[in-house]
Amino acid sequence: KPNEAIVNAYIKNAKEKKIVYIDFDIVYCETKNNFSFKKDDLVGIYHLGPSKYDTSLMNVPKDELNLIGILKIKETNDTKSTITGEIIRCFSPITIGDLIISKQR
Repeated sequence: KPNEAIVNAYIKNAKEKKIVYIDFDIVYCETKNNFSFKKDDLVGIYHLGPSKYDTSLMNVPKDELNLIGILKIKETNDTKSTITGEIIRCFSPITIGDLIISKQR
């Protein structure tokens, strides 16, 4: 299990209902630990453990985090602990539940 303190949000939903998300898709994330993001922040999207959608990640350890994309924050709503972001770079298929980790703090 990754250090919960470093996980700032996770992908909860998306504009389009699909199995995997790629460049230019809009996703909705729920923030954790009252972490606040700023509009236009660039943050990493990480997948924890093996991925059934990427052969290069099929056999990784269950507790390994892999960078699979970059998200640009479009909107924040601190009262609802949600952020809207656009995937601007996808290195591996992104799915609901993938983790958002900001490098800033």
